Amino acid sequence: MRKFRVVVDGNEYIVDIEEIENNEDKSNNISEKKLSRKNNSVSTKKSRKKAKKKELNTSGSSDITAPMPGKILEIKASEGDKIEKGELLIVLEAMKLENNITAPLSGIVEEILVKQGANVESGELLLKMK
Repeated sequence: MRKFRVVVDGNEYIVDIEEIENNEDKSNNISEKKLSRKNNSVSTKKSRKKAKKKELNTSGSSDITAPMPGKILEIKASEGDKIEKGELLIVLEAMKLENNITAPLSGIVEEILVKQGANVESGELLLKMK
């Protein structure tokens, strides 16, 4: 076993590092398998999210949510407006920056659930499209 001094964010740590020999490779393979399973579960979660988004879009309606907490500066659309994919819907101020929230698909604004000047949380429903 060898000792090393490591500095992380200005904090000093003394760590012991053990060298693994060839006969211990079997235990190393097990941890690699566990790691690959973990990575697979992450990619599966991402696949489920993508599938859910596709499901939502094919059903003919879409919920537009706040990507981050902030304040609604402007609402560019009105209920009943016909919107094209990529068109600006809402301007959200977050951390002193203006963020444009655009339409993920073409459609009609069904319902606007926020008012100008309102503070919103990440994931909060802003408007519905059909």
